[in-house]
Amino acid sequence: MKIHILLILIITAFSFTGCKDKVPDNEINASGTIEATDVTISSKIAGQIRDILVDEGSIIKTDDILVVLDHELLDIQLRQAAAGVDIAQAQLDLLLSGARKEDIILAQDQVESAKINLDQASADKERFEKLYSTYTITLKQLEDVLTKYEIAVNQYNSAQENLNKIRNITRKEDIESAKANVQKSKVSMELIQQNIDDCTIKSPVTGIVSKKYSETGEYVTPGSSVMKISDLKTVNLYIYITEPELGKIKLGQSADVTIDSYKDKIYKGEIIYISPEAEFTPKSIQTKEERTKLVYAVKIKIPNPELDLKSGMPADAKLIIN
Repeated sequence: MKIHILLILIITAFSFTGCKDKVPDNEINASGTIEATDVTISSKIAGQIRDILVDEGSIIKTDDILVVLDHELLDIQLRQAAAGVDIAQAQLDLLLSGARKEDIILAQDQVESAKINLDQASADKERFEKLYSTYTITLKQLEDVLTKYEIAVNQYNSAQENLNKIRNITRKEDIESAKANVQKSKVSMELIQQNIDDCTIKSPVTGIVSKKYSETGEYVTPGSSVMKISDLKTVNLYIYITEPELGKIKLGQSADVTIDSYKDKIYKGEIIYISPEAEFTPKSIQTKEERTKLVYAVKIKIPNPELDLKSGMPADAKLIIN
């Protein structure tokens, strides 16, 4: 009699356990691991690290300042470039305003003075040539006068050329060239300013600093990795389902996700990827029977505004089949 009662209790217990673990036909339950997108932060320019404002484990937001490089030399170059802009602009303003009246008068006076010297040299040349023809002077005396005459001609031509240049100082070609110089100087200044801005390295994402690769005082080159940030605003859960379950799910389908840390909290996710090819169950599934099954990877995107979900966390997903 006692044995009969004991058998009844055992059968009842197994029946209860079986009912408890039975999954409803309209549900697919699977487990997986939370993964976050890792972003490696690099320097755009070369420089020495002046400050690192975060530590490993720090929670940061988009546009938070992470690292500041020393830019003292760039500041000096920026001031030089600004002075270059001022000089180029002054030259353009001079061309646009044209020649000053006093400059034109001075150039005219120089032409008149050169013309007087030329007339005198021309008269001396004519007179000495006659004297030389009558053997009154030597050849050396004649050559000296001819040399003075050539000098006077050159001085007059130069003075006349200078006057013409001043009168035509506002040529269109010169103005366009001056404008181009101003623009070139401004671009050089903007380039240096951009390099200065790049000395302040900001976070492109919201997340957690998971790794630091550099320390204060170290010299970095363009492309050098400074730190790694795990983007936690949106995380992904990878689960694996069998072939019979594959036809019951679709892209965009919702999923309820839970984790051990917050058992009563349900995180709403969405299926964003279903693998088109079967694969063996990942090695993280330790039993030999499970490892030999062919399964399909499914990726579930989960908004994580409170940053509860961390990379590497195990999680359970429940998919409701309509």
